[in-house]
Amino acid sequence: MASTSTLTLKQNRRKRPSFSPVKSRHSSLPPRARSESPTVKTEESAINSAYCSDSSALDFNEFSLLDDDGSTPSLGDRCHDLLFEYLREHFGVEDMWVMQPFIFLRCSDRPDPAQRPFTISGCLAFWLGMDDPLPTLTPGSSGGETEIDKFVHVDQNLVQDLKPYRMPKPETLLMVLIQHFPEAAAISFIFNTIVVEFDEVDEDTWRERVGSLPCSFANLALELTYSNGLLANTEWKRLIAPKPADLKTFVSDDSDYIAATGSFNPGAMICSDQEDAVSAGVLVENDSEQRLTVAYHCWDREFDERLDYLGDPNHFRVLQANSRVGYITERIDETDIGLAKLYDTVAFSNRFLDIETAAKVLILFTGVKIGDKFFIDSFVTGRQRLLCAGVRVLGYKRGQDFLRDRRENPPDGKYDGKYIIMHQGIYATNDTMITTAPQLRSGICGSVLVRLQRAGEESICLEDGEVCGIMHWADLAMKYSTSSKFFCFADPMDPLISNGWACVPVSEKRPHSSS
Repeated sequence: MASTSTLTLKQNRRKRPSFSPVKSRHSSLPPRARSESPTVKTEESAINSAYCSDSSALDFNEFSLLDDDGSTPSLGDRCHDLLFEYLREHFGVEDMWVMQPFIFLRCSDRPDPAQRPFTISGCLAFWLGMDDPLPTLTPGSSGGETEIDKFVHVDQNLVQDLKPYRMPKPETLLMVLIQHFPEAAAISFIFNTIVVEFDEVDEDTWRERVGSLPCSFANLALELTYSNGLLANTEWKRLIAPKPADLKTFVSDDSDYIAATGSFNPGAMICSDQEDAVSAGVLVENDSEQRLTVAYHCWDREFDERLDYLGDPNHFRVLQANSRVGYITERIDETDIGLAKLYDTVAFSNRFLDIETAAKVLILFTGVKIGDKFFIDSFVTGRQRLLCAGVRVLGYKRGQDFLRDRRENPPDGKYDGKYIIMHQGIYATNDTMITTAPQLRSGICGSVLVRLQRAGEESICLEDGEVCGIMHWADLAMKYSTSSKFFCFADPMDPLISNGWACVPVSEKRPHSSS
């Protein structure tokens, strides 16, 4: 697993190429040489583009497909025609569908992932081959097949918090779940859609159930769908644990940084004694104590068998590749966030290898908006972009299953605040079949989300070092595989913050290293 060659820690990760284009901050993209592509329209009808390489965003001075507040502006055919001509000239696009907040582009020869925008005019861009099907991005089925006039009337005091492309409070979603869908298991808000999740049943039973469910909201401008099966496992563990050996066929960085340099960084490969592999998180401190954040479920078998030994240096051991670096001391509340104490001889820096910043501050989930852009840095992805898509909510009473308790003891419709509101951010990627660059897959769990750009703002905030979540699932849906490929979960930083933890500061300048 470890490399036998001498490792010199450089600015970028050692074992993988850089997958981001090296361009000036804002630039015009040169036309792509295609003999069959027409020239851009005449000067008086041409559109002016601005490309930001940091955020991989292609925008236009004349219009945006999404307004700053996430709403859909009213655009005529002329704007769409100009956009299509531009994309055909510069990227060889042959078909275009605008379905806010997405834009689907079909090409006979798709541009390299490093050379194509992540967002175009505010929409998340999906680049398809000529034979690729148009993906379905909304999980679930519509209701009302037998009761077409049945609608959901949400309490007026909740309506103002339920707007398309606006992040709702987890408490608001929980109230919708309690009041209107008492038999459901969870609820998710994705861009402009609420997905109500039920425990999985056979197809005949599901068709009967979904046909009797409301078809839409009466007083909300949101879509309503239903999922036969949970969008993610409610258990805080993976169904099939990833093994380092399984990653050998991928472009991944399994370097033993400890053996080579005596220190490691966020995103490096860490393992349990069972060789389950996840990505290192960030170093946090509380008074005089320092701990490394880890994905708890990597050690779930030990938790099941030896919970009493939690905090014992001889158990719940953490390895960085082949080197032992510490052990798990605690789990934060009911989350998937574990904390590991590192040995005194092991150094850890909160400066990322493939992201030009360091982890500086933990951000509450209330500070995250739909449309925010993020980077993660993982040994199986390197630097990868994500877009915040929404939030998923489950509720628990401490020490017992809230959902089961609610079914057995139906509430009176009032939220009494006695429940722990478990929520996860939902994040979107735009390409699942990446062959030249690593993709979201097993091993990203534990890596942190660093905010790159706030929704509606032009400036990049990467230097602020804002850590807004910890990756938990790379496979959103177990049931709906078509839509699952483009979404993933991250646990918010709220429980760490409320327990008094903060990022360990690092020097402002990256240490100089020889090549």
